[in-house]
Amino acid sequence: MNLKGPHVAVAALCDAILVEKDERISCIRFLDRFEIGIPENAPDPFQVPLQINCFLSFKSGDFVGTKTVRVKLKHPLISEPKAPTIMTPNQFEADFKGGEHGYNITLQLNIVVDGSGLFMFDVLLDEDVVTRIPLRIDLKRVPLPQSEELSSPHSEPEASEPAV
Repeated sequence: MNLKGPHVAVAALCDAILVEKDERISCIRFLDRFEIGIPENAPDPFQVPLQINCFLSFKSGDFVGTKTVRVKLKHPLISEPKAPTIMTPNQFEADFKGGEHGYNITLQLNIVVDGSGLFMFDVLLDEDVVTRIPLRIDLKRVPLPQSEELSSPHSEPEASEPAV
């Protein structure tokens, strides 16, 4: 365990990230599970693109200097080196100034999943994994909606005999 720093203050997935004018940050609706309905007749495997917001916050501690911050996706069904990568920039240079100073990163991760399972987002400083963020994804096959009747609400009424 690295007791000198930098230290992970927050590593979270959420629906939205708000950055206020005073630079305070709010994470809205933390995520740890996604249930996604896919058509029952979809091919197998069925690829689903997802956008996930990620907030990372580090504090320098006793460390002064630069570290490379990376986020790496671990797919539950595919092992290295074929594991999918995150399709957005996921590498940043963080400048740590020591003490309570820190570094915040807000990311919109674009990934493609093709199966259910427990996905892990490894957070690395240089080459060291400093934390892992789990996300359970459940792809559920759902029936297609029943086709509606072809009758139109504006159809012409049937002809009737005139009233006498």
